[in-house]
Amino acid sequence: MHSVSFPARLTRRFAAGSVALAAVLAGVAFAASPAHASTSSTGYCLRAVQAQDFGQIVQYQCDDSDNLQNWTVTQVAVPNGDTPPPDNGILIQDRNNSTGYCLDADAQQIQDFGSIISWQCSSSDPYQLWIISSNSTGIEFENYGAWLYHGASYCLDADAQQVQDYGAVIQWQCSNFSDPYQLWYPLASDYHVQQNVGASA
Repeated sequence: MHSVSFPARLTRRFAAGSVALAAVLAGVAFAASPAHASTSSTGYCLRAVQAQDFGQIVQYQCDDSDNLQNWTVTQVAVPNGDTPPPDNGILIQDRNNSTGYCLDADAQQIQDFGSIISWQCSSSDPYQLWIISSNSTGIEFENYGAWLYHGASYCLDADAQQVQDYGAVIQWQCSNFSDPYQLWYPLASDYHVQQNVGASA
C-alpha cells in the first residue's frame, strides 16, 4: 500500500496501474507524522472528535497544529474480490493521525444527510473506502460502499447550513464537481489537513 496526499490540480479520475498514477504516487508520498508548523486558515477542515466507533466527524477552522485535523490517505486494493470502482478509479482509506480511526459512511444511512463517522480501520470495509476524483477546483470523495451495495453515488459533504466549528459533515448525492461543499483540497502548509472548498470561500 502507498501513503499518498492529493495533488491539488489533477484533471481526471486516476486510472489504477497507469503510468500517470505511478508518477503521482511517487511524487506525493509522505511520512505519517510530519513535524507541524502552527499554521491556521480562515477556512474549515475535516476533523475527528472521538477515538471510537460512531465518533463524530466535523468541520473545524483549519489549523495544522490540531492533530485531530491530520489524516493519512492510503491507497487500498479492492476488498474481498468485490467489483472494482468505475473507470478503474483509485480507492483510498482516510485514517485520522490522532485517533487512529478511519473516515466511514454510516451504512445504515445511505441518503442525503446520512452520517459520516469514525470507525476502527479495516481495508475490507467498503464504507471506509472512497473513490477519489479531482479537477482544477478540488477533490471529490465518493463512497465505495454506497456505490457497491446501493448502486448510489454519495459523497463526503460539509453541510452548507453549518459552516462553523463542529458543523456537520454528511453524505450527499455526488454532484460531479458542481457542489463546492463536496470538494476538498490539502492545506498548503500541510497535506495531511483536508480543507473544504465551499466552507472556505
